[in-house]
Amino acid sequence: MPELERSSDDVYPADRNEELPRVHGDRRASQREGLPRDFRMRADSHYVDQLESRYAYPAIRLIPTRQIVAVVPSSSTQLEPLVRSIATHGIVQPLLVRAENGSYQLIAGRKRLAAAIEAGVTDVPCLIYEVDDAQAGALAQADNVRAPAASDQAHSSAVAECVNQVLQALSGELISIGSSAALLGSNARSTFRRRVTADLVQAQAWRAAWLASATAVVTGRLGSSRARPIESILEHVKTGFEAEAKLTRLQLECTVAPNAASYTFDENLGVVAVTGCVLATLSLLEECVEPHVEVRAATPNSKALSIDVVQRTTPIPAEVARYLREPGFTRSSDLMASLGLLTAKSVAVQHGGSSEFIPIAGRGSVIQSIFCRPNAN
Repeated sequence: MPELERSSDDVYPADRNEELPRVHGDRRASQREGLPRDFRMRADSHYVDQLESRYAYPAIRLIPTRQIVAVVPSSSTQLEPLVRSIATHGIVQPLLVRAENGSYQLIAGRKRLAAAIEAGVTDVPCLIYEVDDAQAGALAQADNVRAPAASDQAHSSAVAECVNQVLQALSGELISIGSSAALLGSNARSTFRRRVTADLVQAQAWRAAWLASATAVVTGRLGSSRARPIESILEHVKTGFEAEAKLTRLQLECTVAPNAASYTFDENLGVVAVTGCVLATLSLLEECVEPHVEVRAATPNSKALSIDVVQRTTPIPAEVARYLREPGFTRSSDLMASLGLLTAKSVAVQHGGSSEFIPIAGRGSVIQSIFCRPNAN
């Protein structure tokens, strides 16, 4: 018996002028529950598959992590909460990938992938897209736009607490400046005392000005300024610490690698970020007779600028290292260190980068800030 000819379209819009059979009073057959409005269905066992293909979304599949091509962040304490969550509950939000040369290129979800690997997960849920580079970039950006999480709210609370602490510290600095100015006037006959007092006033004024600017940065209120060569910015920072260097024998060594000399950066943001890293480092060296701090600028690649603030004299206890890696504020005694790190991180994030406190094994520490979109001359 010859097979009946079958239409290629088994699901098709109904003719609005066609009289449809009525069922249950005023309801028409085309409005039967489960069918799109104005659609009719022929007798075909593959109707569901055909309907699904018309309204298809990217498929979710479990993909082995070894088949996903991505540059994942190195293991760090910042990933530990996510690693524990994935180990307990699995990956709640799928990664975004696209097929490429027999493997899968990661579009979004680097931290989730790194945490999954760290947790020992071998297969991860992925949404597979067929997109070009521009569309992949748009998807990655969209994946990062999410509702505020509990961590964001905690960060906001931390910033509010930071502002209160800064205002208190700023008031103290201004009182000290006033006292120093009075001392300067009362010792006009002593050249030595006058010079020491003048240096003290300048050092306190520099710190007070930084406190105000740093608060403006972390609250998003510091405006942009002219772009200056990175060497000029580091020289500005070094000049700001000259008075303190006379009082404490501080040795502040600033170097710019030849490949970074052509880079320019927003002057206000650059000075505030680097000064914050230096002050955070100095807070760890209060017991040093002659503190030595290095500031090094270099370009690890053509699209990034790296600024490292290094001290090689004081070992960092594990407890202090863990505390300084956290973005919030919990102890007012560590205000300079905490605010300095948060300021550097805020400026780095504005420029598509990051800032991290890294203890040196056995002795010392590094505050490394990466800026991914500096201007080049």
